[in-house]
Amino acid sequence: MRAQQRFYYYHKDGWGARTWFSASRYVGNGWRFWSSSELEWVHSDKQFEAAQIFGTDKRLNNRSTLTPRIGVLGESQPGWRTTSAFADLTWRYRLHSDWLFAEIIPALTFPREKHFKDQASMLFRVEMFFSGRINPDF
Repeated sequence: MRAQQRFYYYHKDGWGARTWFSASRYVGNGWRFWSSSELEWVHSDKQFEAAQIFGTDKRLNNRSTLTPRIGVLGESQPGWRTTSAFADLTWRYRLHSDWLFAEIIPALTFPREKHFKDQASMLFRVEMFFSGRINPDF
């Protein structure tokens, strides 16, 4: 279990607060299930934004991991309502040493403004760590 509470101030947007809670459990055969809940107060919009995400992950070998997720996003104004839902699958691969990674993420989103009609996307990301501590799974 992990929890975080953050308070922040941005000169352009004003102040806000974010609460995040996550719990995970190993479910066998190398898979770990996790659930996370997030609630953020956006002062400039005078509303809460919420997220509930469920996922699993598995280390495939010493270079790659697989992470499927599903989630629901919502807001509190004009009343509590769902703003979108999504499903994605992240394949993360260590390209070099412990500082260069690549990710491929195919996803489906179902946004309210499109009447919850599916929107497909494919994201390719390269991530470099210049310092600090990285995920110990690699």
